[in-house]
Amino acid sequence: MSNNRLFILACVFTACAYSGFGQWVSTGGPEGGIVSSMTTAGSTVYVCFWGGGVFSTTNGGTTWSPTGLFASYVHAVLATGASTVFAGTGPQGVLRTTDGGATWLPVNTGMPNVPVACFAASGSGLFAGTQGRGVFRSTDNGDTWVQTSVGLTDTTIRSLLFSGSVLYAGTGSGVSRSTDNGAHWAEADSGIRLIPNNTLFASSGGLYAGAANGAFRSTNGGQSWVPLTNGLPSGEVDVFDTAGSSLFAGTGNDLYVSPDKGASWSSAHANTYGIRAFTASGGQVFAGSNGHGVFRSSDNGASWTQVNTGLNGNQVWSFLQFGQTFFAGTGGGIFSTTDAGASWTEVDANMTGGVIFSFAPSGSNVLVAPVFGVLSLSSGGGGWSASPAGLNDTMVSVLASSGTAVYAGTAHNGVFVNTGGTSWSRLNSGLTDSSISCFAFRGSDIFVGTGSGVFVSTNGGSSWSAASTGIPVSQVNSIAASGDTLFAAAGMGGIYRSTDGGSNWSPSYAGQTGVWVNTILYLGRTLLAGGFGGILFSTDFGTSWTPASTGLGNPQVRLIAISGSYLMAGTDGNGVWRRPLSEIVTSVAGLKGNLPAEVRLDQNYPNPFNPSTTIRYALSARSRVSLNVYNMLGQLVSTLVNQTEEAGYHEVKFDGFNLASGVYFYRIQAGSYTRTLKLTLIR
Repeated sequence: MSNNRLFILACVFTACAYSGFGQWVSTGGPEGGIVSSMTTAGSTVYVCFWGGGVFSTTNGGTTWSPTGLFASYVHAVLATGASTVFAGTGPQGVLRTTDGGATWLPVNTGMPNVPVACFAASGSGLFAGTQGRGVFRSTDNGDTWVQTSVGLTDTTIRSLLFSGSVLYAGTGSGVSRSTDNGAHWAEADSGIRLIPNNTLFASSGGLYAGAANGAFRSTNGGQSWVPLTNGLPSGEVDVFDTAGSSLFAGTGNDLYVSPDKGASWSSAHANTYGIRAFTASGGQVFAGSNGHGVFRSSDNGASWTQVNTGLNGNQVWSFLQFGQTFFAGTGGGIFSTTDAGASWTEVDANMTGGVIFSFAPSGSNVLVAPVFGVLSLSSGGGGWSASPAGLNDTMVSVLASSGTAVYAGTAHNGVFVNTGGTSWSRLNSGLTDSSISCFAFRGSDIFVGTGSGVFVSTNGGSSWSAASTGIPVSQVNSIAASGDTLFAAAGMGGIYRSTDGGSNWSPSYAGQTGVWVNTILYLGRTLLAGGFGGILFSTDFGTSWTPASTGLGNPQVRLIAISGSYLMAGTDGNGVWRRPLSEIVTSVAGLKGNLPAEVRLDQNYPNPFNPSTTIRYALSARSRVSLNVYNMLGQLVSTLVNQTEEAGYHEVKFDGFNLASGVYFYRIQAGSYTRTLKLTLIR
């Protein structure tokens, strides 16, 4: 399933033209994230995030700070001394710090360039489990490594554990054991296939294994295993730990506690949204959650407090500007801001966390895609609340609004449409690929990006036809439309442009700077593209592209959007970053040969609209501009522009969130040029 998509954004009034970029700054949030691993070195606790790097605290979690390993894909961390910590990463193998995290250096001699998923240490031996190459051992503090995988039937290592002198490995198909320091391995699951094995743990109760199909215990060194089913769900178990006399098990959705070494379990009711990692420091227990950052307990797990100040490790998957509220969907739920990210509020509603793939406005509500099904968010006196809105058993990857209709793109079942209520109609005739990653609308035409290119419908989705001629790659992550010109983001394949409404495509950006393109934002004559590798912009309809990532601490960008006077970037592990639009407004000199030949006011898009629409206009010379919206009685509804502006291509977002349905008029006056056009708001 694609995790990249195009969003229909309702933005606060902003008139602008663009050319170049200054520096990006982090909004500092939303705080939290999906924790990969935790470890303690002396009085310092380290926590790592997939995509967000490693953070540390020296004051018991009161505040956190990024280490020198920032914006990195880190699977595991392990402290072997007061200041020595190892990090297992995806693209960089093993990294080591000996100065408390300030600097990290690769230590991979003897190890191929493979992802490192876990560590274990005993005496002078340090072991690293890799994805696909088995186990490696170092006896010189990581300086050199030797492969020790003889007898391993599965070389995808997910967990390592020393129990006494015996080393255990959890693999993609069970548990293996070595009694000679990793030189030789033998299976140790006695026919109970723990597929896959996520974690191993040893305590006075024996050995514990957490797997995709539940939890198991062995009291004879792994010779046989017994499932732990009394009160513990049969689903995935990610981690175990002890606190006082209690044994804890972290699952994907909750935290469970056992007072009798695993014989019986009950929910800890910790509101921690699932636990993936534990560590202890100074009499306190820290739990890394499945999306909501870190929780701390000072009473052996009886109660938990969220401690995320400074912990900016969230993966951002979706944006929506809705009235004055800007929503960010993350790997751990929904967050909102009304000040362009200066502060964030978690929107818990009735949800229990999880990835938020997409938003779409629907009248006065917001529809949300939390992996499976659709929820409807409504605003009341007590804040936002969620209720089911259909497609409950369907994996929804993207939502988009056009007029009164909301379209849902799914991972495996194609396109659905909703025109009110909780009923959805499937629209798949002619759609030969049912994995939908994005939508774009151009008049009455609907475009979708799929795992097999672009498809178009000219009849509201009733039938589809392929529209990918000239795009050699399959996956299309995002589509942007303006008139007959379309742009498609195709991952590492780059960006493709069509000037005939999608009939034919040609390369616009061939990915020569190594950016995996996830998303495209069309702003008048300016295009912005974000991806894994940073942000690009073009002021000549995609003929040339310029990098624009200065100051962007995490260049892994999933999406870009506008909120008020800011451009927002959602990253793959370090939250939301922003840049004032006032710092990227073009001057006449910056436009050079791209000045419009005449003054022009374009028809708003979309039209009809709900609740927002875009109005574009062009100035051939520096002019005093007024742009106003009026109702049918000729009464002024809103002043969108009232200032002197430079020559160039401009656009403004008109938000009709607080207006009644009906016909309105917008009128521009720029020097001696005047024009009035009609726009229609449909609730």
